[in-house]
Amino acid sequence: MSWEDILKEKSVKELVEEAQSLHPYAQQDFGKETSYTKKDIKQMIDFFKKENKKDKLKEFELDYNSEAIKLLRQALRKLQ
Repeated sequence: MSWEDILKEKSVKELVEEAQSLHPYAQQDFGKETSYTKKDIKQMIDFFKKENKKDKLKEFELDYNSEAIKLLRQALRKLQ
């Protein structure tokens, strides 16, 4: 594995972990020791989108979920 691949993998993992930190159950549901795949990240994006559709969410919860989606999309772009 090249240094570029290692740095890219670390960057993706940091973005994903930052996104997960914005929701109390995301780390528990999606936390991994290994690298994340495109499929993993797409599943997380779907999770946060579904969370945003729930009734009675507070404004800050919507903001956190939307921010998490942005971070996950950045991670997905880095994988491509």
